[in-house]
Amino acid sequence: MHVRFWGVRGSIPSPLSDDEFRRKISLVLRPAEAVSAARRERLSYGIKPASARGATYGGNTSCVELRQDRSILSLDAGSGIRPLGLRLSSEGVRFEDEPFFLLVTHYHWDHIQGFPFFEPGYRSGNRIAVYSAMPGLREALRTQMSSPFFPKPLDELPAELTFHRLTEDEAAQLGAFRVHSLKLAHPNHSAGYRVEAGGASVVYLTDTELRAAGPDLLEATREFCRDADLVIADTQFDRDEARKKADWGHSTIFEFIELLAGIPVGRLALFHYDPKYSDETIDQIFSEALKFLSAHHRDWSCELMASHEGLELSLPQAPPRSRAASTPPPDALPAERSCRSAGK
Repeated sequence: MHVRFWGVRGSIPSPLSDDEFRRKISLVLRPAEAVSAARRERLSYGIKPASARGATYGGNTSCVELRQDRSILSLDAGSGIRPLGLRLSSEGVRFEDEPFFLLVTHYHWDHIQGFPFFEPGYRSGNRIAVYSAMPGLREALRTQMSSPFFPKPLDELPAELTFHRLTEDEAAQLGAFRVHSLKLAHPNHSAGYRVEAGGASVVYLTDTELRAAGPDLLEATREFCRDADLVIADTQFDRDEARKKADWGHSTIFEFIELLAGIPVGRLALFHYDPKYSDETIDQIFSEALKFLSAHHRDWSCELMASHEGLELSLPQAPPRSRAASTPPPDALPAERSCRSAGK
């Protein structure tokens, strides 16, 4: 299974500001001797050739593309689905024999706001099959595309749209993908998905507040992730923010490590970053998570990684050596001690 991240932010799109862009350029152009060794270690753009994220983590909201054989599926339709649609169109991909599959976790705007700008929806002959475990799927998409919010009504899209409700009791077959769902703790509720194909499994757990989940749901979530090759986790907040926003429906990477440590998981990916967090802030959270993992769960065989726009993974192959596995941010313990790749 091939995985590509198109949007990793939460709440609202957050592109780089002019000041942030200028600051990045100035750091790249500054003579190396003017930047401390510790500062150079923090930079994952320009100065260090090996990087986990390139220039930035990105500003688009939730969208993760999965491909298996000829089947293509998107996890959520945040603003990241717009560039996904442009890429599919540029590749000449048509969805006539088999539909484009879309799994929607819930209807907060950062998870559906990109759908009106998904270019394959404007091509006659294409088929788009939209699924969710939450009720009201068609009405939610229709509402955001109705007047006065959008000029083109949902029912006038040239593509053929179908809408389907998933249940926790039964797995659904979407082309090459087999999908399971799990209701999560989140305001107005949300769904998590486990997608299996080609001998690989991806668990998508965005928008969930582990602190608000009771013991039964926590245990169900843990089992939902067992033996997954990749768990994409809601890590919107750092510790301080999580304490201040205890009822906002989000979690921290530290809570996910505590929940999942000890069970077989190949990779655990940070995801759904708070829109006000800079790249450096996310770097710091990732660094602290590596140290936390090493200090408290040294023997857990899992690779911790910080997702970013453009990140591509092939599953279930062994994870490649990367900055997340070989060159952690400054002050972090060696990654070989803090988070081992699955199978090592």
